[in-house]
Amino acid sequence: MVTAETSQRRPAAVLASQAGGEWRLRHYGPLNWRGLWAHGKRGVLAFIKEGMAFLGGPMITAMMFLAVFVLATGDGGADGIQDLIDFVGPGIIAFTMLHQAFQHAAAMLIEDKHEGVIADILMAPLSPGEIFAGYVTAAMTTALMVGISVLLVMLLVAGLPFERPLALIAFALLGALLFALIGTLVGLWAEKWEHYSAAESFLILPLGVLSGAFFSLEAVAEGWRWAIAFNPAHYIVEGFRWSMIGESQVAPWNAAAVLLVLNLCLAALAWRLIAVGYRLKP
Repeated sequence: MVTAETSQRRPAAVLASQAGGEWRLRHYGPLNWRGLWAHGKRGVLAFIKEGMAFLGGPMITAMMFLAVFVLATGDGGADGIQDLIDFVGPGIIAFTMLHQAFQHAAAMLIEDKHEGVIADILMAPLSPGEIFAGYVTAAMTTALMVGISVLLVMLLVAGLPFERPLALIAFALLGALLFALIGTLVGLWAEKWEHYSAAESFLILPLGVLSGAFFSLEAVAEGWRWAIAFNPAHYIVEGFRWSMIGESQVAPWNAAAVLLVLNLCLAALAWRLIAVGYRLKP
């Protein structure tokens, strides 16, 4: 029997039919695993259906970036070119992955709001935390898939070293989560695609380009290095670089600590905004 008290609770249970035609409450417990899985899988499959554009596009873009840097060195000799590849390669992989995480989370939320799908998600037996987790995990999954594909191409074509696989996995997870959270916040805020384009142009691209992925901090005037230190993408790039070639301009444990704190803060903010229905409910 469904009471007024039951209907006001978190949707941890829904009506389910039995063989005899009767109805009973189906309880999900503290976490609706099936609903969360369906919500996250929907987001991943939506991007996989794009086919070659899903993985092929980022791989081609990454190799074009690398080719431009190699050609720009001129006749630097084989050793000089390989040193350049070792330095910028991890940054290109990180930049490609982070952009995908942001793009997926933001675009998925905006599209759901425009198509009216968000109303179905809000009425589904999902808590605000499960709705939040579905968007974020879907974005992280596609970002990691793109990152792995670009990494494999770099290892095969450019001969990048790969010194610390476990550390690379840790920084990839922290970085993908951070930019999936940023994408979720932008997706909640954006009411039209122009807002998304503005965030991508004036926030994500500057964070990526000025992260130290393509240049050394030594090339930056001392008076401006503080700006790089406030860029979260810088710590992801340096974590990738340390994991792959064993060199970093930032202590890896400091980088991991910064990313962990930022992820916790942005996760709490995103969860709260979804819980209150910020720009989700009419």
